[in-house]
Amino acid sequence: MTRLRAPRFGGQVRRLLFAALLWLALVEQAWAAAVVAGVSLANTSALSVYTTGSFTPAANDLLFVFFKVTGTAQAPTVTTSTSIAFTQVAASGTVEYAFVANSLATNVSMTVSVDVTGAAGTGIALSVLRVSGMTNTGSAAVVQFDIDTGLAAATPTVTFASSVTTSNPTVVALNNSTNPAGMTAPTNWTERHDIGFNTPATGLETASRDSGFTGTGVTWGSNSASAWTAIGVELDASAPAGGAPSLLPLLGVGERPANDNRARWREAG
Repeated sequence: MTRLRAPRFGGQVRRLLFAALLWLALVEQAWAAAVVAGVSLANTSALSVYTTGSFTPAANDLLFVFFKVTGTAQAPTVTTSTSIAFTQVAASGTVEYAFVANSLATNVSMTVSVDVTGAAGTGIALSVLRVSGMTNTGSAAVVQFDIDTGLAAATPTVTFASSVTTSNPTVVALNNSTNPAGMTAPTNWTERHDIGFNTPATGLETASRDSGFTGTGVTWGSNSASAWTAIGVELDASAPAGGAPSLLPLLGVGERPANDNRARWREAG
């Protein structure tokens, strides 16, 4: 008597479950971006290169820098002592700048420098933020930005052109002519630095939100005591195009060993 026996799928099911769990972990990691303070600098010296104190980022942190340099119209460049270069994201004339790193950091002590060689500045207020959970770098790490300005006694706001993706972090900075800036961070945003210097009086406040924002407008929680400029940036926490591995090979779809008969019916007597 001849009977048919079904193949054993135990190993295939285990591979399927493992692949599904791995895929979910990759997706979760792509959404797990978080912002913390790195280092800040407030310096009133006339210099061509301004350098922060040492700090140690976590491995694979993306560095983001906001700053204002006074007394110069020289286009700045930003680098770290470990040779990370930066791309300019936004600039309000020569008043306030935002730069993002072109590569992820390593877990070593480093400094950040702003170079205005050619026309020395008279002072700087600078905030370095560390963003974990990012894979995109440079201009690819930025979805959109907005710059707004206003007069004293007004409540600062930045307004993005499009709604922010809920899983993306947002970073904002405001500079004014008050030392320190003395602002209340927007609701649900966390203040990272509130610094400044005198001669001329200059303030800089930075804040961030890791996720959960789906609107367009970010409004500070207080009025500015002096005229202000604000920059808001949405970062892209998704995986780069083609960066995530295909799920199909993990499921065994595609190539199959020639002697793999587990997906066939076989005859047994």
